[in-house]
Amino acid sequence: MAKTGKPFVVPPDIEIKILTIKDLGFGLTVNQVRRVAFKVVEAAGINHPFNREIQMACWYWRDKLRERYNLSLRTPQNLSICRASIANKTLHNDLDKVKNLLTKVDLKDKPAQIWNCDETGLTFVIKNSKTACQVGRKYVYKQNFGDRGATTTLLCCVCASGMSIPPMVILKGVRMKGIG
Repeated sequence: MAKTGKPFVVPPDIEIKILTIKDLGFGLTVNQVRRVAFKVVEAAGINHPFNREIQMACWYWRDKLRERYNLSLRTPQNLSICRASIANKTLHNDLDKVKNLLTKVDLKDKPAQIWNCDETGLTFVIKNSKTACQVGRKYVYKQNFGDRGATTTLLCCVCASGMSIPPMVILKGVRMKGIG
């Protein structure tokens, strides 16, 4: 069913493109969305009621956009560039290279012989909850495992067939005199 009333200032297909950029790890703030919307309608030569002085879409448009797409403000989690690059289409073309390599080394139909491993660092310092103490006391301490928390490395290995081996835990080493 067609929408009745005035047409959207920014075409819906463009609105969706503006909003989906967050899926690539480039979330926009409210003001950035308003600026992008202004630039899009200006470049397309669309007549609009947006503020030309500050070069931003109006708050009314932003509120209606939020209603149309059920949007809310959230604090984003950090995403490393390596993980974000997986969304890059040129890397998806590298899958053909991987398939060719697996065929060349005769592993294409042998997932039990293809393994991957990854490591992560663990720390054992626990964030303290608030403690009751006397007013005016300068320092309050609570014992824990370490001041800064030595990092312990955890190495996990998984096979392409779904098998895995128990994780390897690598603790901080101590160099012994006379050995090595």
